[in-house]
Amino acid sequence: MYEASPASVPAIFAGKMPGEAVSIVQRNPKANWLVSDLGGWVTGVSAALTTASLNKQVQIGGLTAGKGNIQGLKDKTESAWTGYSLPIVGWTVVDSFARYFQKMPFNTKDLPTQLLTQANAKSLVLTAAGDYLGVKDYVAQFKKVWGAK
Repeated sequence: MYEASPASVPAIFAGKMPGEAVSIVQRNPKANWLVSDLGGWVTGVSAALTTASLNKQVQIGGLTAGKGNIQGLKDKTESAWTGYSLPIVGWTVVDSFARYFQKMPFNTKDLPTQLLTQANAKSLVLTAAGDYLGVKDYVAQFKKVWGAK
């Protein structure tokens, strides 16, 4: 069973997702996962599910884990996310512009990602601020490609 939340972006930013998630699970007693495309959108959902005694029924996960989601994995209140490294995305954008202006072929390799789980949450490569990084030496790798110092 799949049910998309009808919540609008303003409602999400107004903090209405926890209540919406509880309602979805209550309407769908066989639901066993809540999946979001942005980790920040589920802020407060785990606590709301616990308050409603639904936290054992569903697992929480999705795409683009934020700090709160990584902490949720460590605390075992969330189950699985994919990592999306914004610092590496930023460097990749600069790399693409450089290749464009140098009339070089674009790098067609996928961005690095990782399945983040409770089992590996304590060993993830994170930024100093606690966001997902994934590749510790990515700056050195970009500098090597471009011969920069």
